[in-house]
Amino acid sequence: SQVLAVYQFRGDVSQPQICTNCSLACAPTQTAHCNNDGATICCEYGQYFSVSNSSCVDCWAGSFITESMSNCSACNAGQYSGPRASTCIACNGGMFGALQGASVCGRCGNGSYSFPGSTSCTFCKAGTYTNDTTLPCQNCSLGTISGDN
Repeated sequence: SQVLAVYQFRGDVSQPQICTNCSLACAPTQTAHCNNDGATICCEYGQYFSVSNSSCVDCWAGSFITESMSNCSACNAGQYSGPRASTCIACNGGMFGALQGASVCGRCGNGSYSFPGSTSCTFCKAGTYTNDTTLPCQNCSLGTISGDN
């Protein structure tokens, strides 16, 4: 059995403790960590290793974790995720994500639009309109008018 050098951080990340008894028993879609006894703990993507609990913990909806990260990180505004995500997803056109850490995107209302990854919707100005929240506003036809929104 091969030995894998896995770092376990306790409190001060500048002083890692190296585990020497962790085997390469984890699947390619898992990350290997050592518990306090030097045994291998395999965390799935979308989970982080909790040193205090010596176990894998799911990332919450609205966050993500990659193989190189030690903790979950909130999705940026304009993005969302479900629980145990390894990436965040850009909000679709016609939708928006105003805040970091969103688990869903909001929907643009009538008379407004947004592009993928938007943090807000753009409202149509007087004399313009849109019937599709994924398309920008266009000028009204000759002889027609529209109010704001």
